[in-house]
Amino acid sequence: MRMTFTEPKAFSSLTVNEKEKVFEYLKDISLNENKDLAAVNMWNPEWEHDSKTLMYILCKTDMLTGDNGEYYLIFDELGDVACSAGVYKSEFDKLFGIATRLWVRKKYRNLKLGGIAILKAVRKWCVDHNCKACGLTLNQYNRHIITVYKRKGLGVNFKPSLKEDELFYNGITEVDFPVIIKYTKQWIAYEKLDSMYEFDWGSIRATE
Repeated sequence: MRMTFTEPKAFSSLTVNEKEKVFEYLKDISLNENKDLAAVNMWNPEWEHDSKTLMYILCKTDMLTGDNGEYYLIFDELGDVACSAGVYKSEFDKLFGIATRLWVRKKYRNLKLGGIAILKAVRKWCVDHNCKACGLTLNQYNRHIITVYKRKGLGVNFKPSLKEDELFYNGITEVDFPVIIKYTKQWIAYEKLDSMYEFDWGSIRATE
């Protein structure tokens, strides 16, 4: 039997019970799914005092609320979280929306919930909030993710399966050197929602 999923739901619109499911999901990721840095930063027992964790950001800051940003989740038919991702207006340019904390449960990673479905919501948020570009920031340990999109022909004239509401529909633009965002060395790949969008990436270039 085919598993069914909800459309992406904004964290700000969830019921109390749904938010409890989100907290269970973040804890499970941190403890059981993986031990890489992305998983560690979802939750920890001292999350109320750890500003790097997603729990802290969701509960104690306004980074992912209102006009600043949002966090989206897709639930499976059992009511558990299948995948999630956030989006916020970057500190270096409020016209640039950054997708953040993208995570898909291992058992659903072949269903395009993350790369397609959840990022549609991220892209739509950027469009609705007047961003001129929307992209991903990649650390050293997950830089390989962008190659997945490239294999699909994104960033060139041939776009085999993308629709107009999917991230990277207009192609991929990569910054060809690392930058510093939130005191961290990262790489950026993004879609121009406005073809005229430009930013001086050298102004936040990471020094070797």
